[in-house]
Amino acid sequence: MGAIRPLISNHESLRRRLSALPWNRDVNLAIQVQEQLQDPLKLSQLSDNIPSFMKHLSKKDVEDSEFIFVAWKPEPIRKTLLPIPETIQHPKDTLEDAHEAMLDAMDEQNKPEPVEIKREKESIGVEKESTAKHKESELEINTNVNIESTLESREPKTEIKPVDKVVNKSSITSIENESLETYLGFLVALGLDEDASNITVQGSNSIDYIRKSIAPHVGIEPRDMRIDRMLRIVLRLMPKGEPKDKRRITMLDQITSVLPKYKKWMKARLEARHSSAKGNFLEDAKRLGIALNRIPGPGFPVPLTNDDKSLPNSADLDGLSDEVNILVNSMSIPSASGIVVEAV
Repeated sequence: MGAIRPLISNHESLRRRLSALPWNRDVNLAIQVQEQLQDPLKLSQLSDNIPSFMKHLSKKDVEDSEFIFVAWKPEPIRKTLLPIPETIQHPKDTLEDAHEAMLDAMDEQNKPEPVEIKREKESIGVEKESTAKHKESELEINTNVNIESTLESREPKTEIKPVDKVVNKSSITSIENESLETYLGFLVALGLDEDASNITVQGSNSIDYIRKSIAPHVGIEPRDMRIDRMLRIVLRLMPKGEPKDKRRITMLDQITSVLPKYKKWMKARLEARHSSAKGNFLEDAKRLGIALNRIPGPGFPVPLTNDDKSLPNSADLDGLSDEVNILVNSMSIPSASGIVVEAV
């Protein structure tokens, strides 16, 4: 019981942390969590499983967009007030009994007659009824006007929506077909050959598939932080179906062109630690991160944490171009050098 009490007292904090997760991606798991919130013995397990829940939900698609997770909340304990028994004092003798009767009679004589109050209440009731009827008539007029105005405003809106959707889909599909080869080449350079081969001409869905192929590899530790920076930048260079996509493709080509040189540097670092490269870029980067964490190299240490720098948004192409130049310069390392230039 001593270990459960602090968990129960922190139940509100646990509900707040769980409610922030995207449970519409796994409805069955959300229902199980709602049931476990009602069991005090499982609160510790729920608190420990929040990181695994976040990782699990980030890899899944939305199952039910209308599902809303409502965390179970215990009802507050209501304090019951016990009635205090009234103490009735009985007269001790007949003299006191007669005295009580005289006082009761005097109280009844002194009570005013409520005739005037009744009249005032009746007049107030009449005024309330008249005002209520007046308000009802005004409401009927206003509701009729509102219904007519809403019907008039709804009619022209239904003709505009289908036209916009058709135009956007056609433009996005054409842009993606032109840039698909560049993005597939980047996936192959990362060692994601299977994902690249699964992508056929799918219209606008191909870019979504590429994004989902890259996203799970972000935030892995220990690993060279520049790999994390590169993946985060590429996710911001996805096509938007606009003429600026050509500039995004150019920046992606810059990043892809520097990968072979960085791959040679990884191979040299792995061989220096009595390990060999497997030829898969992301797998070798992960293995090198573990090796560098165990045996750091000479010079400045390679940062092995995930990248938490605030990057420009996908619409800020000038800011992204600056970040790409910094990244490319930091990854263009002579394979014989032991000094690493950190991506800032």
